[in-house]
Amino acid sequence: MKKHVSVLMLFAGSTFWKVLGILALLTVADWGILYYFSTQQAMLDQIFNYGFWVFLVVSALMTWVLARVGCAYGSQTGYTVWRLRISEKSYFLWQSLYNTMCYFVLWAVQAAVLYGFAIWYTTTADPSRIGEQTIFLGFYRSQFAHAVLPIEDVWMWVRNVTVFIGMGVTSAHFSYQQRFGRHGNEVMVMLVLLEMCFRRNLEDGSMDIFAIIMAVCLIALALYRGLKWRSDDENTY
Repeated sequence: MKKHVSVLMLFAGSTFWKVLGILALLTVADWGILYYFSTQQAMLDQIFNYGFWVFLVVSALMTWVLARVGCAYGSQTGYTVWRLRISEKSYFLWQSLYNTMCYFVLWAVQAAVLYGFAIWYTTTADPSRIGEQTIFLGFYRSQFAHAVLPIEDVWMWVRNVTVFIGMGVTSAHFSYQQRFGRHGNEVMVMLVLLEMCFRRNLEDGSMDIFAIIMAVCLIALALYRGLKWRSDDENTY
């Protein structure tokens, strides 16, 4: 078990400060944009939608950071994995778990920023624009905020969980494939799917079903390609 814990520590040591910086960037940039548009006398749900552009950039940056861990860009990363004395399959699964956790933290921070801003908005905005259900309606009417916190929309919760797991698995699969000179482009498709989900029309419920099916298929494909041990991979070391 100790060698597996060492793998998690390796991932954390490689990305902790980068991920923390990305989360700080999300918080500061998101709050700044939301604050700017709050001065334009806009309603809360309209203000929320501008946060999507920050999320788009930050999620792409998070993917770039996580997907590069374990890639053999000018280094003998394969030998590092070998010294850990775990199989490539175990390394891939642990990286998938770690990356998925990072994406869930990103989701949680984004939700916390939006909710924190909503509370601040209700205490500082013009009383004529504030009601007892301002926060609820803001999250219900905004495409982006509703995607982050779907409230009672069960399918959107399932979609979010599935898509973020997909991001974690496919970003880990990217580095696995790169170490052996192959391509793991599933993460690119997942990233596009993620951005589509957080910008979809609130009336288009079919998008959630499509996203779930696509994410499950991409997860299955990445796991199949990542866990199918090949002799040429083993002989690389």
